[in-house]
Amino acid sequence: MAFPWVTVGTIRLTSPWADSGFARMGPSHPGPNPMRIPSAHYDPCETHADYDGLVICSFCKFVVGVSKFSSNYAVLGELGRFPIEHRIMVSHILYWLRLENEDQGSLLKSAFTECKESKHDFYSSILFNLSYLGLSNLIQSPHAYKESYVKSAVSTRLKDQYLQSFRQKLGSFKTLETCKGHNVYERSGYLDIVNNVKLRNVFTRLRINNNKLLAYSHSDKVNCEKCDVLENTEHMLFHCKRDCLVKERERFISQVSKLVPSYHTKGTEAKIKLLLDIDTKDEDLIKIICHHVNTMYSLRFMRT
Repeated sequence: MAFPWVTVGTIRLTSPWADSGFARMGPSHPGPNPMRIPSAHYDPCETHADYDGLVICSFCKFVVGVSKFSSNYAVLGELGRFPIEHRIMVSHILYWLRLENEDQGSLLKSAFTECKESKHDFYSSILFNLSYLGLSNLIQSPHAYKESYVKSAVSTRLKDQYLQSFRQKLGSFKTLETCKGHNVYERSGYLDIVNNVKLRNVFTRLRINNNKLLAYSHSDKVNCEKCDVLENTEHMLFHCKRDCLVKERERFISQVSKLVPSYHTKGTEAKIKLLLDIDTKDEDLIKIICHHVNTMYSLRFMRT
């Protein structure tokens, strides 16, 4: 998390983290700048220009057990987390605010004044990001706002803009869209319900399209070999005519009907939510669902 620098005499203006190992500022090592001015197509989640965001997203993918090539939006959505860049930007804007309110005559204030007059990238990027977030009023009157207000305002705007992008991305993840809906952004409940790691990974992969089904294989062949229709999660769970899957599906229906008599009348979306979001608190039903989903996925790729 590096911060742009400017020198006045022997005083160097850096971020508060510059001497703590997070950043090593200087002409020979300027480091990456998470406060860079975004392009018109800047995406804070899918763009990995910042090392910190790359590390966090990679770790999140490791936690839920999916490929490093899986969507950052989908993985962060499953965990109910926002990009780490949000915290970095909030911290930098608060640092700018403290510099604006620094006592006149101090060396730090002099360094900051030179930074403003020279239109340094640090100051320019702060102005751009505040304008981008619709907070130009902070630029005009930085002395009129308390730090707590600025922190809350910036955080809220970042989250709102990210959620708007997330909901647009959900259209590419039909199963995840069905499970999570559009109005809630929080940690998915099944992550705490399914204790077996390998089994939980199967659920995650089916939900975020990071599995071996042909529809998500990035190849020209996307249709089921048995049914000659698109082989996606919905097809495998409810429609595929492979003998092994049909038998398992019939076995599951006979079991689940005893606990959920209305299962036959549920629509496809309601069934997906029951199976992959585990939309129930009945422990016996949870065990039946977990066994069924894992068995269906295993049977699909079982060698015959």
